[in-house]
Amino acid sequence: MADGPVGLFRRSFDERLAAAGVAGSTMLGAALNLVDWAGPGEAIIVALLGSTLTFVVGAALRAERRAETHDLVDAVPAVRPELTRILALTAQISAQYRDRTAREELRRRCRRFVDELDGLSRGQLRTAAWDAGQLIEHTARCRRRMRAVTNITAVGPDWWTAPLGRDYWRANTAAIDRGVQITRVFIVADRTEPAFAALLAEQRAAGVRALLLDHADAPRDLLVNMVVWDDTHAWQAEMNPFGGISGNVFHHDPGTVRRLRDLAEACIERAAG
Repeated sequence: MADGPVGLFRRSFDERLAAAGVAGSTMLGAALNLVDWAGPGEAIIVALLGSTLTFVVGAALRAERRAETHDLVDAVPAVRPELTRILALTAQISAQYRDRTAREELRRRCRRFVDELDGLSRGQLRTAAWDAGQLIEHTARCRRRMRAVTNITAVGPDWWTAPLGRDYWRANTAAIDRGVQITRVFIVADRTEPAFAALLAEQRAAGVRALLLDHADAPRDLLVNMVVWDDTHAWQAEMNPFGGISGNVFHHDPGTVRRLRDLAEACIERAAG
């Protein structure tokens, strides 16, 4: 256990409050006795009363925090077991590991979890790069139009022939059969590449308005992979340093969807010009 002023600051707020209250009450009692405002017995009573008041206030604060935590957990019964488990594991880890490295790792993971929940509260859902479930589901629910930008220099035309890409393409053709208008901008480095030429021909034959934008002519902020469905939902790929897709981010927030819609429109305008 750490001692001295440094060790005190490492303790919890309740411990610091109790230590400060006892020390302050004792000093007050001693000061009253020194200036002859109170006898020894009265000074002891002052110190005891002050210390007792400190412990009462500390207990009230702890009870209030416990009640607040209890109310927050009870407010979401669907995930109450998980939240309770998270709190229990956090307390266990905090008590089990006293070294700074372990505590920093615990804090880092908690911050990451909070950041993910904060994103979700703002209409942002993240999935792994291989998880195309949401991509297909939003396409299946689309009723009017899709605007998409595919940076083919990053994902490659082979993505569309892989199982994940074929599932997504089938969702595209089903949408076209329902009357959905699909506009897709392909950002390409080589228009004559056989695999890409075949992909382009397939999509145009199916009814996609497929436009081309040369990679060299595209501003950096337009080098994206994204879809906007009915101006209500959007998808944007997260890219790794090597240019591949590392994750999917789905947006439901109206402001973010509008921003991505405007970005898609800028790509379409540049490709069609």
